Amino acid sequence: MPEGNSLINLGDLSKPATILIKKISNAVGILYEPRRIKNTAKAEAEADKLNDYGLKVHRLHLEGLKVLPHYSRIILLVSAFDGSL
Repeated sequence: MPEGNSLINLGDLSKPATILIKKISNAVGILYEPRRIKNTAKAEAEADKLNDYGLKVHRLHLEGLKVLPHYSRIILLVSAFDGSL
């Protein structure tokens, strides 16, 4: 058959099919939007918790570093009196 005389012209069917696919895609996107918002909020809350935890650990580490020289002096004094040095 010559190309111009086909029984079904696929060019005429592609436009409605494209529109149908776009409509279905938009509908799925609209249905999924609330779930996406909840998941994003949950992930951000978890990230905030981890960030707060990291800051607390960092502060404790810094406080420990400030106190460490005092404890090392005390240990040296005690060990000097014990004779364990």
